[in-house]
Amino acid sequence: MTDYYQQQYEVPTAGTRNPDDLTSPLYGATFGQALRRFFASYLTSAGRASRSEFWWVALAAAGVSAVGIVLIAIGNAITGDDGSGAAMFPTIIGVVVLLVSGFVFGLGSICLTIRRLHDINASGWWYLPIFLLGPIPLVGFLVYIAIIVIGVLPSNPSGIRFDARS
Repeated sequence: MTDYYQQQYEVPTAGTRNPDDLTSPLYGATFGQALRRFFASYLTSAGRASRSEFWWVALAAAGVSAVGIVLIAIGNAITGDDGSGAAMFPTIIGVVVLLVSGFVFGLGSICLTIRRLHDINASGWWYLPIFLLGPIPLVGFLVYIAIIVIGVLPSNPSGIRFDARS
């Protein structure tokens, strides 16, 4: 079956990748390239995303979330039990950072995960059970493991069938 897709679609060599070409994955993307490509194809589920694109965005999302959590912790440490006055400012900023980052990275990460599924030659519809089962206690833990597995699986050349065609 792999030969069929390789014959039907030309598989480009790794050296011909252009970071500005959003129609195909960028293998070995840098942090900046991955974030630019993430926001440039924010709500696009067509195409594929490489492992480096997936993990650099996950690192950025984790970093922004960590900043929000640290701000909340600082605010809670300053306010103590009284919870009043200007000491609440870091907590409020931390909550805002978490809400905004959750919205910004959350929506785009759904499409990024679908593009990552395409790169491992799986249908984007596999994200639906992940989305539906994630909020269920205990099962949600398995969903996180599934997302990690999706992120570490190597690219499959047959996934080229998901690339956008002109």
